[in-house]
Amino acid sequence: MSDSIKIMVRCRPFNQREIEGEFKNIVTMEGQQVRLTNPESPSDDPRKFAFHRAYYSTDHAMGHPPIDNHQVFNDVGK
Repeated sequence: MSDSIKIMVRCRPFNQREIEGEFKNIVTMEGQQVRLTNPESPSDDPRKFAFHRAYYSTDHAMGHPPIDNHQVFNDVGK
């Protein structure tokens, strides 16, 4: 892969429909690794993906404040 191409991912906050529907968050992140848990089989091993950069923007569940649009733009858009 070229050094000029970077792959970033962001886990966004739930929208109102997802909140009202009491959807479950299936995303966890550690560094640049993203794990997706199957909500129908949560005891299965999660699917794992790696990116150049991963942003968690939903809540404090990862142990740090959510990333806001300003920070993402400063990291990616500039």
